[in-house]
Amino acid sequence: MKSGLASALTAFAEVAKSQKENAEDIEKLPGTLVFIGTVDEEADMKGSEAAVQQGWIQKEDWVLDMEPTSGMIQMAHKGRTWFELNVEGITAHASMPEKGGADAIAGIAFMIAEIRKAMGKVPTHEELGKSTVTFGQISGGYSPYVVSDHSMVTIDMRLVPPMNTQEAEKIVRKAIEIGGKCSSGCKGFL
Repeated sequence: MKSGLASALTAFAEVAKSQKENAEDIEKLPGTLVFIGTVDEEADMKGSEAAVQQGWIQKEDWVLDMEPTSGMIQMAHKGRTWFELNVEGITAHASMPEKGGADAIAGIAFMIAEIRKAMGKVPTHEELGKSTVTFGQISGGYSPYVVSDHSMVTIDMRLVPPMNTQEAEKIVRKAIEIGGKCSSGCKGFL
């Protein structure tokens, strides 16, 4: 990211200098030129989230993002949204799961399959391609001889218009509903 930072600062300085020195000869920028350097780009994007939450970036603002793209200038890239899905089941001995057990791992497997199926049907963007989903972490259970009473999966969705976080959440909530029916006794929570 150091080369991106250097490129952004160079571009910022050149535009600011041009605006100051050639005020009469060039068209003024329609807004204020602001440099925002953020942290945590590869994880939770805490810096970008804080910049948005604190009002530094508005919906109509243009953003120059210095993400490497094989040396090619891009006009946009996929948005990202994350979910953590937890499923609660009911513990039972593996030799008698029918004695009240509800397998949280089976429940989350149904939910994952539903999410993947639904994401495969969302519209494709002309320039950005398809929205995608990956399941980066999954955990559950505590012993091989017990029906799992809990499971968790992290969901990473890279979205393109017309998909957005609200539509993605609808997909996940629908998958929770379907998965709960397929694995009786399991309950999913975001």
